[in-house]
Amino acid sequence: MGSFYSPAPTWLHRLPTSVKLLSVLIGGSLLFSTRDLTLLGTILAGLLLACCSLGKARETFLFAFKAVLVSGFLVLMLHAALGQPEMGLRIAARLTSASLLGFLLAVSTPFSSLLDTLETLLRPLQWLGVNPARPTLMIGMMLRFTEVFFLKWKKLDEAYRLRTGKRGYHQLLSPLLMHMLRSINKVGDALFCRSRD
Repeated sequence: MGSFYSPAPTWLHRLPTSVKLLSVLIGGSLLFSTRDLTLLGTILAGLLLACCSLGKARETFLFAFKAVLVSGFLVLMLHAALGQPEMGLRIAARLTSASLLGFLLAVSTPFSSLLDTLETLLRPLQWLGVNPARPTLMIGMMLRFTEVFFLKWKKLDEAYRLRTGKRGYHQLLSPLLMHMLRSINKVGDALFCRSRD
């Protein structure tokens, strides 16, 4: 299975996983707690600079980032048509920034390290009677399926271009949805079988 993780060493790879997770938490909270367009623009610009500083490592998520930009643009156009351009700018900036935060984490952190750190951070939940392995598994699956979604979209787009010579957009939605539903069913069946062991 493919992944956004890049083995090409960068300054971000040298940071501990816990520091990166905390940065995502703080950054995400800040993004959705402010309405200041200047601050949102500053955060977005900073994240773009951070991505540009990764060199070859950033190539692993460029395709997915293009999809995020298209989504942000569509959100902006929709709100402009509704007479709410400022709200559209806020939402597009938040969407793009949150995606960049996720990409920066994924490109510089091995998946196993991410899950180990998450389980360690969630260990205090044991005091409340919650097994930390369960929320760790749910978060890990969400992150993995996000990667799989974009990687499968890339493969379908390449296949469509080979057949037609054009980029695939809405034409890819149906096969992409079918693939994701099949994958979710397979993983669900596997988890159900393991839970009965």
